[in-house]
Amino acid sequence: MSQALISIIVPVYNAEKHLSKMLDSVLNQSYTQWEMILVNDGSTDNSTSIIHKYVNQDKRFRYISQSNAGPSIARNCGIEEAKGDYLAFIDADDWVSPEYLNKLMHPMLTKETDLVCAGYYEVNPQFPQDLKLHDFQQELFNKNINKQTYQSNIFNGVSGVLWAKLFKKEIFKENNIQLHPKLRLSEDLIAVLEYSRFIDKVFIIPDAIYYYNRLDESGLSGGLNIEKYQSLKVFFEEVERFRKELSFLDLDVIKNKRKYSFMIQLLRDQSQSKKEFYKVADFLVENESPLDPNIFQINKMNDFILKGIFNGNYYRSWIILRTYQLVKQIKHGGK
Repeated sequence: MSQALISIIVPVYNAEKHLSKMLDSVLNQSYTQWEMILVNDGSTDNSTSIIHKYVNQDKRFRYISQSNAGPSIARNCGIEEAKGDYLAFIDADDWVSPEYLNKLMHPMLTKETDLVCAGYYEVNPQFPQDLKLHDFQQELFNKNINKQTYQSNIFNGVSGVLWAKLFKKEIFKENNIQLHPKLRLSEDLIAVLEYSRFIDKVFIIPDAIYYYNRLDESGLSGGLNIEKYQSLKVFFEEVERFRKELSFLDLDVIKNKRKYSFMIQLLRDQSQSKKEFYKVADFLVENESPLDPNIFQINKMNDFILKGIFNGNYYRSWIILRTYQLVKQIKHGGK
């Protein structure tokens, strides 16, 4: 197989805990024709010295530094600087299997496709030894699917993220595809959606080759907070640009489901402190009242928590959520 150059783009922000593991996983690739563009987004921890160690060790690592501007601008910088014909993305706190690049490149060169998507392992406190996942149905494995089939799945799971995929750089460059600089939430989904406008075929491989690290949520994805939640409105505005093209999807239902999930996650992520929980509850009531009844899903506990918030019963909702989380921690050995 031809050893075409793959540019791997990695935004780095205070990732010292897992950064070396990610970099070592790339050094161990069976596919060797790659460059990694590490864009240091104003890290204040030991990330910079770790990066320099690897840059001095292997010329395939390239280092770019910028003031803290967020992962979108960091990735845009990496795309601009990429020398390869193909683009791969890895988050600084994740890691990949030794066959990551090889498995992605093979169908790109042999199946006349425009995008390659793979499965992944989620590593979280409940499944620290890896939970194998794939966001595409088994009947789509090992074949090219058309653009509409791919777009139908893009809002499910993590189908819209940049990682565990291989892209053609020329499609990014010719169509001026960039990540939205003001989005701090699902910014990669909009970029992938934009990319899908200009393709015909997507190849789905069954292999899980990417390790999505959610052990502490301290990296790029992190937990939800009010600032990130405010990006949801910007995200919805961006999604609206695709309404005509995605007429085969019910975007209103998709947006409501996403808003519901984000509201619940925001409350969960801030529930360790009663004060912070109340602050979040105030924010949601102020920004989302009156609450659209179509937003509710078939989850009695989550529905009950949200209804409690919007009925002014913050304490009851907080107690229910904290009790649930404590029981869950006990069940999983206090993790």
